[in-house]
Amino acid sequence: MSIADKTILITGASRGIGRALADEALRRGARRVYAAARRPAAFTDERVTPLTLDVTDAAQVRAAAERVGSLDILVNNAGLALYEGLGDRATLERHLAVNLFFFYSFSRTIETQLTAAGYLLAFVVFVLVTNLSFAATASLDTPTIGLSGVVWGYMGMFLFRYPKDDITCWFIRTIEVPAFLFILAFLAFDIAAFRHGDNVHVNYAAHFSGFIVGALYKLAFWKIFTTENPAEPKKRPVLGPSRTPARLPRR
Repeated sequence: MSIADKTILITGASRGIGRALADEALRRGARRVYAAARRPAAFTDERVTPLTLDVTDAAQVRAAAERVGSLDILVNNAGLALYEGLGDRATLERHLAVNLFFFYSFSRTIETQLTAAGYLLAFVVFVLVTNLSFAATASLDTPTIGLSGVVWGYMGMFLFRYPKDDITCWFIRTIEVPAFLFILAFLAFDIAAFRHGDNVHVNYAAHFSGFIVGALYKLAFWKIFTTENPAEPKKRPVLGPSRTPARLPRR
């Protein structure tokens, strides 16, 4: 799996294995590393953002998720191992809170990048547009119901929001394929099937209209309904004072 140009959050990153993981992520070209710990350590690399995070504190988990916004990789390195007293309920709950529930809570908080209203509006718009396209172009009298055009709507939205993200595919073995390449190849196959009339029971107009309206939805409404934080502005290099040599007076 490539780490280059990815955003990563590592818990327990102040020392030991967590610190080593953060250093290795930087060495492999990570775009941003969130180094989380109860007492964050200092890093000299400007790609590192220290986070104060106790994985058992729900308020800190929510605050961290809101600050991070979008994330590619989460490494839950923070852990707890109390080998004595495992028969005690409180001890077991501490193990579960640190080693299991943080990953669930954080992932659930950060996973949704659109509000519920945004998803609902997208679904309604995709259904209306694709069904109107189907009604206008259907050549068969057979009643048909399906949501393939809606799926294409979400694919269009995903493509225009995350074009460089990798999609895990299986082709002889598991490979990572950029989203833009995967979705556009899928679209090309659909267009080819439409031109050759391979399947008269598939309404390709619903697919194409869904894809287009998904892309337009992203452009028109994403900023209104997204829960992502704005991307951090890139820092421009600070130029020193001009050192243009002084001109000698003409004789």
